Amino acid sequence: MIADFDAVIPEVGGKLQPLHAVYRKQCARKIESLAVGGEKRLTAIAAAVNARKVDEDEVRKIDPQLLSFFNVNTPEDYRRALEIAGLIPG
Repeated sequence: MIADFDAVIPEVGGKLQPLHAVYRKQCARKIESLAVGGEKRLTAIAAAVNARKVDEDEVRKIDPQLLSFFNVNTPEDYRRALEIAGLIPG
């Protein structure tokens, strides 16, 4: 049950996706503690809080193509994102 967790973090391609996670407010103190301690890896949050990891198969049930995890790092990526969104012809 989701109420038993402080965070829900998807795992896609074998990697945790902490920027796509949902966190309860009480996680803020633990996350701040990580930062103060010099931790720079966002994936460390999963071990610091009571997190439910959602595997890729479960994520694909609501996002079959994993488009919500599409990265935009280049002008070409941006163009592809616009195509996916239907804002320009593909």
